[in-house]
Amino acid sequence: MLIQRLITALQGRIPSLVDVARDVQYRYVDQPSFERVRDVVQSEMAGLVAALAAESAYQDDDERLQSLVECTQPLRTVLAGSLSSLDTAGRLVTLDVMLRRDYRIRALRFVRRLEETEPPIVLGAYDHDGQVVNVVSLCAPATDIEQALGAVRAVAAEFPSEQDVVAELYVWGSAPAGEADSPGRGAGCQAGAGRVRPPDPPDGGDRGAGCGGRPE
Repeated sequence: MLIQRLITALQGRIPSLVDVARDVQYRYVDQPSFERVRDVVQSEMAGLVAALAAESAYQDDDERLQSLVECTQPLRTVLAGSLSSLDTAGRLVTLDVMLRRDYRIRALRFVRRLEETEPPIVLGAYDHDGQVVNVVSLCAPATDIEQALGAVRAVAAEFPSEQDVVAELYVWGSAPAGEADSPGRGAGCQAGAGRVRPPDPPDGGDRGAGCGGRPE
């Protein structure tokens, strides 16, 4: 290719021109090629999500699920961005896939989808430094964020007090008037993760839960 020959010929002689040539090669050759491959892969992965959502009762060893989890292309933006337009089954599959991808470095276990909750929730757990960490993944429009946080607290209360709980919340849409500065709210789909620390109540009653978030 002409541009590559130009880079080779000018290497070490005119660095500034070599930099321009490399920029041209990336913008007009490499980047379009990468984007074509990315678009094809993302389209295929979206098809797998739709297929799993249509069945709902898929197993952990389903080849389609494994393909989604092991895909080497970045999928978070396209998966999270689709949540607002999906039905409950589609959201559960998407949350399931993102949870498994996020925790590929862990031995994630006990993954289960709670179809009857509102909003839908996916749970998982892993061991870290001898401690069981439970992960709660869910999504909701910004107008329902208080309901979503309430669902996190309700689920967290079911875990043993000695176990840790981490919540991943995906939010889309705009907050009601006067709440635009609240964490996790705003236009578009935003992701937040927070550690839920349910303190042991001194009177032996039900545990409460607080959720702190950090933008992803």
